Amino acid sequence: MTLAQPRFATTKLTEGYDVGEVDDLVDRVLAALAQEGPAMTAEQVRDVRFTPVRLREGYAMGDVDDWLDQAVVALRAQASGVPPEVAAPDTGAAYVPAAPRPDAIARADDRSTRVAMAWGLAVVAVVLLLVAVL
Repeated sequence: MTLAQPRFATTKLTEGYDVGEVDDLVDRVLAALAQEGPAMTAEQVRDVRFTPVRLREGYAMGDVDDWLDQAVVALRAQASGVPPEVAAPDTGAAYVPAAPRPDAIARADDRSTRVAMAWGLAVVAVVLLLVAVL
């Protein structure tokens, strides 16, 4: 498994990761794998947190998280000297993503709650406006 330069989907209306922060990390990971830059551990990649952006261009969180999972496998394989194809379980698929990160699940739950509250407030505002007019 060779880790290639990724092309992430972008988003503007939904929450995404800051483009500059992601691009910087991708460059550092690829340089570490090519042994052209400072060493980077799988744990450093796994523990990274990006600034979420809204209403401006960002990378789709799922795409970035999937690539980071692949980067972790590649970095662990490089550190152990085992080829990534051997280090990663063969399930017949090119890549099987890890379980969702707990912080991503919490963000999704929080985001859903905020959207529901915003719609609820909008409905209340419309009802109050109708009551005031009538």
